[in-house]
Amino acid sequence: MVRESIQSKNHKEMMSQKTLMDNINRDDVWDSAKHDYASILLETYDSEDTRKFLWDKFKTTGDYYYCSILKG
Repeated sequence: MVRESIQSKNHKEMMSQKTLMDNINRDDVWDSAKHDYASILLETYDSEDTRKFLWDKFKTTGDYYYCSILKG
C-alpha cells in the first residue's frame, strides 16, 4: 500500500537516488515505507554503490529486509 502511494500514477517524476536514500535514512519514516523505498532504489538504481548502501543499512539496523532484497 505504501509502495502504491509512492509510485502512484499522479507521481510522474521518478524519485532520485539521493531522495530515496535520504528517505531510508530518515527517523520519521515508517519501516514499511523504508522497505518500499529500498526496493524502488534497487530496481531503479541497481549499482555497486546502491548495493553497498543497502548492505551497510542492514549491518547498522539489523533489519533483514535490506539483506533479503540483495539476494533476490
